Amino acid sequence: MSKLLEQEVTDLEKFVRWFVVPTQALKTLPNGDGAFLALSLAFSLYERYYRIRTRTQMDDNDYDSFKNLAAEELNVNKDFFKVFWSTYRNGLLHQGSPKVHKKNNRRHKWLISGDFEAYPTYFDKKGIRYVCIDPWKFLELILRRILNDPKNLTGRLSYRFGKISKEDFKTPRVSVAHSGTYVP
Repeated sequence: MSKLLEQEVTDLEKFVRWFVVPTQALKTLPNGDGAFLALSLAFSLYERYYRIRTRTQMDDNDYDSFKNLAAEELNVNKDFFKVFWSTYRNGLLHQGSPKVHKKNNRRHKWLISGDFEAYPTYFDKKGIRYVCIDPWKFLELILRRILNDPKNLTGRLSYRFGKISKEDFKTPRVSVAHSGTYVP
């Protein structure tokens, strides 16, 4: 019989174990080499937090309400937030690197540095707009928001944190070969 530890470990404790503690370890890497992972995580958590707050986790048609609140709480213009989001979040979480974003015949490139702020800013140089962020400050901003408002850690059932179990999973598992048929 499995012995679940769920009653012993709260969602807040799991959040600290799975997100806060590992990101502190990333900070110790030389040359800031953990910054991309930290920034990727920050965007995942940012979306989770604001999707839960706006109750839009499963509703792709209401994507703007989550972005509007997220932009408002960063105190940035909604249009600029969308460029920031597309450049960083979509680039990092789809391809592992921020992307060059094109909008209205303008190229938006990205820059990260410890000299920048926790919220997005930009500057123009030679016809290119550089969207700037400090990965660590942005991560700290969302970690603080979640830690100060832990009721927004948990959303709909499909996005709940998992259970921590001591069960041994030695039962046979099934693999489906590429040429095989998977029956749901």
